[in-house]
Amino acid sequence: VELDEALISSWAQQEIRYQNEEDRPERKALVALYGEKSLADIIFHSLLSSNKSGKKFYRIRCWELLLRIGERDRLSTLLEGTAIPENYLFLLDLQRAFLELGIMPQNKEEIYWIRELCKPEHSNFWVEAVDALALLDDNRREALEMRDVPIAVTVARHWPELATTSTSTLVRLLETKLKDRQHYFEYEGGGNVSTLSELFKSHKQELTWGDAIAIQVALAAMEVPEVRAHFFDFANRDRLDTTTEFGGVVELDERGRYVIQEFEPQIRNHDRRFDAPQKMFDAAYTSLFHFHFHAQKYRNGNHAGPGMGDKNYADNTRANCLVLTFVNKSTMNVDYYRHGHVVVDLGTMTIN
Repeated sequence: VELDEALISSWAQQEIRYQNEEDRPERKALVALYGEKSLADIIFHSLLSSNKSGKKFYRIRCWELLLRIGERDRLSTLLEGTAIPENYLFLLDLQRAFLELGIMPQNKEEIYWIRELCKPEHSNFWVEAVDALALLDDNRREALEMRDVPIAVTVARHWPELATTSTSTLVRLLETKLKDRQHYFEYEGGGNVSTLSELFKSHKQELTWGDAIAIQVALAAMEVPEVRAHFFDFANRDRLDTTTEFGGVVELDERGRYVIQEFEPQIRNHDRRFDAPQKMFDAAYTSLFHFHFHAQKYRNGNHAGPGMGDKNYADNTRANCLVLTFVNKSTMNVDYYRHGHVVVDLGTMTIN
């Protein structure tokens, strides 16, 4: 019994050495202790009994592991019920998101996202989100993720007609918009040298309603002179700083104005990495995009797109992301990307 938490905690952390869950030594140890049929029960009951100070990360690992081994229905039943103790705030926050937003978090970062939005200072945004998501049909709501919440709020505020526009219609409109744009591609660090990996047509079958709205909002932002001016000014400052990449978040305020928030990196490692600080994540929970630059030089077209580190970041954060890359002094290429290695090149924007 004393080993249970250590074994579960270790197993919950992904290891690239093991391709199959059955090969994990922690799993084998738990099977030896309790038997194959009791595995999920042991982890589930360990989650329920971990409402103690100092077990914040352990609770998250239990949750992630249960999802990984196929226990989503069990977690859904837990969140649908009324048996959660009133002092188990972790589960109560997740229950609130499940019942009011229709979203079950898939990993640690989405859990943090939910728990932040459950704080009193975000109560107005939460009410807006509940009302905005109520405009969506049942099929669309079933596929919602946390990254879709700010998108839905933005739609309700500024384009309520898009809440009922079919995904297929939105995708067709985007395909027309992107058809004749000039594209540049990440050839050196993206893990795939095929230019098809960043083309709209390669991913259009995977795009959700939230993706389609996010891409449309990003394309609209690229046409706003003030947005372009801010991005180019920020990118030029990034080019001059060789200790880090620069980044931040993009949002649309209640008056429909684009807001670009800049953030200092948490750590300055080198010129091809941006370490987002916690303050940026806090701002991003109600924003539309995380963004960063590839601005090491003006002619940087071979790095126009997310690298493998960027794609891993999107997998971990499950956020909507943009990367902006200089292709010459007055032109930047823009890519939209999110988890699952979905990358859509949005073409270029210029400044005089």
